[in-house]
Amino acid sequence: MQKNININDLIQHYRDGDIDRKELEEKIFRYINQQPHQFHLRFEKEERLDFLTWLYPRIHRAIDRYEDKGRTFEDYMGALIHWAIKEYFLLERKRTVSEEVYWTNEGSWLVQNEGSSYANDENLPPLCVTNKRLVKNKRQMLIMLLKSYRFVSEEFIDRIIPYLGVEKEKVQTLLSIIREKNIQREERVHRLQEAVKRHYYRYLVAEQKLTLIPKESEQYEEAKQRRDNARKRLNNSRTKLNIVSKRASNRQIAEVLGIPKGTVDSNVFLARKRITKFFQKVQKSRQ
Repeated sequence: MQKNININDLIQHYRDGDIDRKELEEKIFRYINQQPHQFHLRFEKEERLDFLTWLYPRIHRAIDRYEDKGRTFEDYMGALIHWAIKEYFLLERKRTVSEEVYWTNEGSWLVQNEGSSYANDENLPPLCVTNKRLVKNKRQMLIMLLKSYRFVSEEFIDRIIPYLGVEKEKVQTLLSIIREKNIQREERVHRLQEAVKRHYYRYLVAEQKLTLIPKESEQYEEAKQRRDNARKRLNNSRTKLNIVSKRASNRQIAEVLGIPKGTVDSNVFLARKRITKFFQKVQKSRQ
């Protein structure tokens, strides 16, 4: 572009028919890129090109909307770019907030949804099957194992087998039957967990975006309503997840073991009572 041609000359050439619309837009684009200080574009070169690419559709509309009423096209474009820079920074900040919220919370979700793995004896939890005082009733232990099938790993099976008096293959078969009986429930739990995760992320994003908007503006009330709606959806999805049982039913366990449901009921009750007492003793010993 020749140095003696400015942006006002370009719009005049377009109106005179010397250049077409596409050529005008391209020349304006290059002019702004080559004269960043004139339009207060305090970007690095690559970021400036990103901004101008985002600005391009606005340049297209500005050409149609410009009317020569006492101010030059250059002044008109300067005002357009001034407000466009503010909008661009706000959008970039919102995008950064969204990304930060997602990545800082994704790790915590993975931790919450993955089962703990204990690689060695030092990492075992207080309730450990190596404590023989808790394995007086083998049937009771087997029933509790089946009831908690979702949290049973191969490593845990290896640890508990010596105290059950049942072959490992038999235990694995019983667990497989229980899992098959609960396939639909597992699918529902998975869908609800994903829903909770999704709504939790959206709520955090809405909460963060709310902090970017002045409280006295009209946009603040709209953003606040979106935040409140996101929180309501999160609470609803959590409620739905909480009411879905994540353990095998006593009736299912009775059917798999071929024993009366009442036997399972009493064993579960007694096992929970003993476990509660054990943890109370552990807690007192640590005080």
